[in-house]
Amino acid sequence: MKRQHRPALWQFIRLVAKHKFRSLPERELQTNHAAYAWCLRCNKDIFCHSASNNVKCHMQKYHPGVIEKYEAAEEEQKQAAQRSLDQEFDACDEPDPKWKKVSIGTEKQAHSNLLLAKWIACSLRPISIVEDEGFRAYVNYVAGDLAGLELKVPSRTEVRGTIMTLAQELRSKLKERLVQDCCYYTLTTDIWTDRAQRSYIALTVHYVSEQFDPFSWTLEVQPFAGKHTGLAIAKAVETAMANWGLDPQRCTKVLRDGGSNGVVACNMLNVPHMSCFAHCLHLVVAGALIKKKKKPKESSLQPTTPRIPEDNSDGVARSVAIDTTTEEADDETESLGGDHEIETEAEREGVQRLQEAARMEVEEFLAATTNTTDPSTAYDALMQTRAIVQKFRKLASYFHRSPKGSERLNSIQRQLHFQQHQIGLEKANELKLIVDCPTRWNSCYKMLQRFIQIKPAVVRFFCYLETSGGGEEFSDVKLQRPTLQEWLTIRCLRTLLTPFASASEALMGQNYPTLSLALPCLRHIRQVLQNEHLFDSEAAQAGNEAFVRDTIQHMQRVRTAFLTLFDARFSALNSELFWVTLLDPRYTKTPHLTSDERSEALEMLVDAAYELAYTVTLSSSAFSTPEATPSDQLSTIGTPQDAMDSLWDSLYGPREPVDITISQSANVDSAAARAKVEIELYAYLSQASKIKRDNKIDAYKWWGANRDNYPTIAPLARKWLGCVATSVPSERAFSTGGNIVTVKRCSLKPEFVRDIVFVAENCKPPARKKPVA
Repeated sequence: MKRQHRPALWQFIRLVAKHKFRSLPERELQTNHAAYAWCLRCNKDIFCHSASNNVKCHMQKYHPGVIEKYEAAEEEQKQAAQRSLDQEFDACDEPDPKWKKVSIGTEKQAHSNLLLAKWIACSLRPISIVEDEGFRAYVNYVAGDLAGLELKVPSRTEVRGTIMTLAQELRSKLKERLVQDCCYYTLTTDIWTDRAQRSYIALTVHYVSEQFDPFSWTLEVQPFAGKHTGLAIAKAVETAMANWGLDPQRCTKVLRDGGSNGVVACNMLNVPHMSCFAHCLHLVVAGALIKKKKKPKESSLQPTTPRIPEDNSDGVARSVAIDTTTEEADDETESLGGDHEIETEAEREGVQRLQEAARMEVEEFLAATTNTTDPSTAYDALMQTRAIVQKFRKLASYFHRSPKGSERLNSIQRQLHFQQHQIGLEKANELKLIVDCPTRWNSCYKMLQRFIQIKPAVVRFFCYLETSGGGEEFSDVKLQRPTLQEWLTIRCLRTLLTPFASASEALMGQNYPTLSLALPCLRHIRQVLQNEHLFDSEAAQAGNEAFVRDTIQHMQRVRTAFLTLFDARFSALNSELFWVTLLDPRYTKTPHLTSDERSEALEMLVDAAYELAYTVTLSSSAFSTPEATPSDQLSTIGTPQDAMDSLWDSLYGPREPVDITISQSANVDSAAARAKVEIELYAYLSQASKIKRDNKIDAYKWWGANRDNYPTIAPLARKWLGCVATSVPSERAFSTGGNIVTVKRCSLKPEFVRDIVFVAENCKPPARKKPVA
């Protein structure tokens, strides 16, 4: 019957159609088609004008309980069918009793455990994943049910032991590789504190092999308890170097932060050392722009001893107290860079100390070098710029923590993108504002850059706040709208910070020579800071508004303050930086050097090559003759591209004849040997000058293809092109450690953390790094 409201009733009732509806099929009959209803239980007629009610009354009166028994039987049948379906699914999960699993053997089981341990360590997975029911079910199904193999998932203890064994084996293989490939090396070191307030010291090694392949390895991230004095650091580094068989006399440089304890440690080790250039650049920017506390404590504003600029061995100035009787660490004052997030209370307090120390250094230095009684001084200009940056910082912080504000800003961006798409412009995704952090390099630049990118959306957001709907929606929010003058200020400040960001990105690379970039980058920054017309393009875009002239004058004073801070920190550079650049075939034009500086650099390069070739005995395996390679075989590498155009433009000189005028005042014992070096240097510079003006040329591969042509200069290039310009590798190792020692895994033993970081850093190398195993 059609349109049954209660199908159970009609299992015992049938409709008898009227004469004119007898041609209809039974399933099409309805109550208005029936003459009467017929009960199958008692064979009686049922009046059917209200069929459902009549049928129900008939069944309840003459056949009570029949409907209930029928519905109960139906429900039982459904449950039985469901149980049968569940059993079918369970049967799929259970192994076939007729399927006999094959044992894989002890050797294959051990190898599978090794692969699992390597995956857990390299992908920074928790060891407890082997106890996860879903993971074990997946392995059992794939290996057992599908492949028919009897594979056992190891326990946490077994995985831990496998990782420790793997770390020992990798250390042994890496020691052998260092003996075979490493002739001269560079070290980077830094200190890190995990979430459990345990300190670690990192040590990374960098060198160029005989074939001019660059290598970078993380040797140690080991526990470092006690005070971070220079003596303690020296002992830890000396022990690590002895364990790895590294000869201190073969050490080109040790890269460290600017802390006095690191300087003391390197002096005690009697190894060449220098400050991290990225740290120093960051200190110039962060010291000038970090926010100032409203009510700082008196003890934090008045240092116990006056501070004076001190010159390191590399010529990079740092600020230290006059009283140098203690070796206690002040590395926190200088180590503003890092990749970890500020989570613990100790880290927050450390950042506050860094901020206060940097502020004091800048304020004291500017107060001593400028006339603070004049309101137009660079000191006051910096203070005003700090306030403007702080205003944008507060605005970015609001959108970062407010879902309502963030969603409204994204909605405005979508509307703008839709309008741009309608007029033919490419549609873009919504961008989120960035909040700068004192411990993150270039974060202030990125914050201002993002504000400038989405300025139309920010302006519309404040326009929306002035509407009735926006005022009601954001009635609990008090935000200061940036003025046109402040927008112009951050645009000029972005222009001022661009060379710092570009240089930092370039110097932090590992797959191309970076020390040869140091001096060109520093000279490029200073050239930009000296440009009095730096803000002309920004002023032209702003138009003829009344505030433009005052704002540009204000930013000129800020530019002068940046130049003063930059010169104070990089006043006297190591002479090696001048001639090391010449060893990179991309930068032999040396547009960053004056004619006198170039002549002196060439003379020092000849002296260094002569000394290395004729007074230093190299190992018998060094620089063996390889198979012939075309001299013009070049390849490309990836280098930082953001905001780099002006930087690279200043690094490459014009195509012009090479000037190799060398002073003849040097007193050399063997004039013939020195003349041979000069001839070889002239030939090298002549060939290098023909290289295409492109920052993608791989200097390592160029030297690998041409080293036989310059047997005297090639060893010097191998020694110095393997030297890095920053301590970023140690920072990256700490970033790996931070991803391992998380909130849920902060109870890991430091010795085991050392093994996991070693495997994670060295067992899964980047493209240019060959794996140990």
